[in-house]
Amino acid sequence: MNQTATRIPAAEYTAIIKPKSERGSARSLPGVILVLQPATVEESDQVFSFSSWRFLRESLRVFGLASAKELDNADVRVSTGKQPYMFSKRRWEAPLIEAIYGNCDEP
Repeated sequence: MNQTATRIPAAEYTAIIKPKSERGSARSLPGVILVLQPATVEESDQVFSFSSWRFLRESLRVFGLASAKELDNADVRVSTGKQPYMFSKRRWEAPLIEAIYGNCDEP
């Protein structure tokens, strides 16, 4: 396994949560991906994979990135897969980014 972790700087990002598009796993709850889009177009998006919406939801709540009300609304949309949920632009600090790297699923 040849994997180099790319660290992203603390900055303002738009966070988008989308259902994973995996076929053939309709019985289990689908995983989700978190996409951080940087404010500048020169930088590339960072994508993180999580095994469950519940796990990502609780992490975002603990980190204070979204209120329970926002996340409750997102829960419905992510579960049905109709629309991805987008946070307003927020500043993601280095300790939070490190925590996401530590908690996301290994590829």
